Amino acid sequence: LGLQRAKLDEAYKTPSAGAASSGPQPNPDEARTNAELAAGAAVERASHGSRKSSNELLTIEQSFRDIRDELEHNRLPDNVPRLERLDNGILRPLHGINTTDYNQLADYLELLKQAVENHDDPRPRLEQTHQQLDVIIQHMEQVLSAMLKLETFNEALELLRGIIKDAEDIQQKTKNERKKRLIEGLQ
Repeated sequence: LGLQRAKLDEAYKTPSAGAASSGPQPNPDEARTNAELAAGAAVERASHGSRKSSNELLTIEQSFRDIRDELEHNRLPDNVPRLERLDNGILRPLHGINTTDYNQLADYLELLKQAVENHDDPRPRLEQTHQQLDVIIQHMEQVLSAMLKLETFNEALELLRGIIKDAEDIQQKTKNERKKRLIEGLQ
C-alpha cells in the first residue's frame, strides 16, 4: 500500500494552468485509472494478508490461553503474578488486536476498496488504513515487550528455584556430614 500512495499522489495531481509543455503529457484520466487499478490490486493483497495475519494471531492468542489454563490448573503458589502478567500484558492486548484492531483495519480496507471502485480520491482512506496499521504494529510491539518481560520474570524465577534447590542440597549434605561425624565419634 505504501508504494500505491506515491502513485496515487502523482495521478491525482492537478496540472498547473501555466505549465510549459515539454513534450507529450500523459492523459490524467489514464494515469488515474492505472493508479486506481494498481491500488485496487494492492488493497486485495492487503486484505488477504490482513486476514491471514489475524488468523495467525488468533492461534497465538489461543496458545497463550491454553498455557494460562494449564498454569491455573497446576495451582502452584507462585503462579498468581505470572497469571496476572499473562492476562494483562499478553492475553487482553492480543484479544484487543484480534477483536478491535484487525476488524477496524478490515473496515478501512473495505472503505478504501470502495473509494477505488467508485473512482473517488482514495488517498484519505489510504491514510486511515496506514494509521490503523501503525496502531496494530504499536499494540503488537507492546505485547512483544510484555512477552520479553515475562520471559525475564520466568528466567529469574527459575534462577531463584535453582538457588533454593542448591541451598537445600547443601543443607542436606551438611546434615549427612554431621551424622557421619557423629557416628564416627561414637565408634
